[in-house]
Amino acid sequence: MVNHPNTQLIGVQILRGIAALLVVFHHYIGTSVERGFAISGLERAAIGNAGVDIFFVISGFIIEYTISARSYRPGDRGQFLMRRMTRILPLYWVLTLTAYLIAMLLPFIVNSTTTTKQLLYSLVLLPDSAVGSYVLPSSWTLTFEFVFYFLFAALLSVTPRMRLLVLALLFAPALVVPAELTAGSPIFGILLNPVLWEFLVGVLLAQLVMAGKSISRTAAAGMIVAAIALLLHELDNNVTASLQRLLVWGIPATLLVAAVVLARGTPGRSAQGGRPPGLLQRIGIWAGDISYSLYLSHFFAISMFSKVYFHYLINFKLPAWLVGMGLFAFCLLVAQVCYAVIERPARDFLNGWLRYPRRKAPSAPQPSA
Repeated sequence: MVNHPNTQLIGVQILRGIAALLVVFHHYIGTSVERGFAISGLERAAIGNAGVDIFFVISGFIIEYTISARSYRPGDRGQFLMRRMTRILPLYWVLTLTAYLIAMLLPFIVNSTTTTKQLLYSLVLLPDSAVGSYVLPSSWTLTFEFVFYFLFAALLSVTPRMRLLVLALLFAPALVVPAELTAGSPIFGILLNPVLWEFLVGVLLAQLVMAGKSISRTAAAGMIVAAIALLLHELDNNVTASLQRLLVWGIPATLLVAAVVLARGTPGRSAQGGRPPGLLQRIGIWAGDISYSLYLSHFFAISMFSKVYFHYLINFKLPAWLVGMGLFAFCLLVAQVCYAVIERPARDFLNGWLRYPRRKAPSAPQPSA
């Protein structure tokens, strides 16, 4: 039974944590090579790129899956967008301003500089080739998130099938327009980027779950094995752009999310109606809780850790795996602090301040094969 919407899909929450850790791993590889503590054989590993694609599929799934928990009317698009902004922007703004101040006052800490124009563009998540990258390098993904949010808001009051159809038509040109034609325009580079299809896949998966569709645990396990095999096959493939990314990282990301949300009769489908989560599940849920803080804050954590290692620990000749574990532990610690001090208090305050009407949960659909 699908207990929508009053359940937490703990499998999705765990997958969020895994996605964030993959992104950390991707940036750990670059830093470890630069600082000399890379694990032998992983110097070119690019599998961490898939973390972003997993996030995108999950984002599309969560938005569609949770939309029926609230009473939206055609005029409530602003309410929907406000909820997404209050979820995403407070932590992002705090960390962006922090990174800007550090780059301006103590540039040697982050080995980078920035400008006021770059800060302003970053705060509103507008890409611009004239200002270079965002102040927080990994925050480019939030621009894609908000493009999807605005398109979804425009289709908020239509039927799920119509929403899926319109989004597919809007994203279709991204599959045929050559990337070379959009290279000079950051805006069109986003609107015509095939990676937007990963959000659409998430929407489709949510609609399948809401319709009561499911797959056997054996089939789900097979999909997970296939996804892992595809990721390992492309371990050193650093493709990050256009249609290639959708194929190389988007397909295994889709398989992972689909296996988690469609698997029948597993605790990964919901947190209610079964046994309490075990230790590993609780750790995974915790990693999912702090995944957004981890995604944004690991930029600071890796920078600080690498400075300490290079100046104080490098002469101890520590094993590469131990240094790597220390870096990941420090990233998780910094993320927990950001979550407890900034993200969660801001979210709770704004959710209390912006009260939204809810409607009675729809009857739980019966799963079908």
